[in-house]
Amino acid sequence: MNAYMGHDGEPMDGACLVFANTAKEAKRLASPVIQDWMLCEYIDVRVQRIESPAWLLENAADQEKLARGEPHVVENPPTCNGCELWHDELIDGYCESCEEERTGGNDG
Repeated sequence: MNAYMGHDGEPMDGACLVFANTAKEAKRLASPVIQDWMLCEYIDVRVQRIESPAWLLENAADQEKLARGEPHVVENPPTCNGCELWHDELIDGYCESCEEERTGGNDG
């Protein structure tokens, strides 16, 4: 199963996480959610495949649906405590960029 980000053209304004087998299936699942949030048309809804979905599969997907191979939408995936985005792995509640900023880098 692939992970996709569904949005209306601007993910920063709101995006849902979709687990689906194809982009077409992901758009079909994401559309009602995005259309409800943004009051947009089906044609405005976009999906982008997430290239490294392992963390999202493990931490955001509905594990029962995933085990059954059932495509589904996650409207509120875990978000970073700093930037409030969900596209990336979280380390103690923060994405890599915010964690580095918060801790001062620690490389040296």
